[in-house]
Amino acid sequence: DVRPATRFVLYHPERTLGLILFNVGYRAPTKFDFEQTLTFTKKNLGYETVGYWEFFDFNDAAKVLEGNPDRLIDLGYANDSTLWKTDFPPLSKAREWLAKEKTTTRASCLTHKDCEIIRKCITEGIQPKLNWYKSAIDNVDWDDEKSLDPTIKRPVLYVAAM
Repeated sequence: DVRPATRFVLYHPERTLGLILFNVGYRAPTKFDFEQTLTFTKKNLGYETVGYWEFFDFNDAAKVLEGNPDRLIDLGYANDSTLWKTDFPPLSKAREWLAKEKTTTRASCLTHKDCEIIRKCITEGIQPKLNWYKSAIDNVDWDDEKSLDPTIKRPVLYVAAM
């Protein structure tokens, strides 16, 4: 997510030299409409690219994720990249994956040590990490951000991978 960096440069341009963004572009402060985003991505891409946010916003999401770290790692770091279109982002799919106890081969670039670190991040309290999704859906920053000048007043380098 680029929000922390982009908001820092908007709030404190005097404390920055520039901004570098990788693969995700700048999004000016605006009120986020979750339902509209779901509809737009479903219409234009064929699936809800942020449908998993709904699951992450559920009150029991942390318990479900913490109870299924290996299946979550399988899905999040699957060797079959099409799962990122079919089984992770669409509405209900990530939760369904975990409930059905699905597994898959993990990406070969993922080491045993990587898995240990990710597993620890999941099992040792994932709720604070999920709060980002809750705050985005609930627009908790909007009262602060609506008066910000959306113009970044520092050089920006945007790098995109294809």
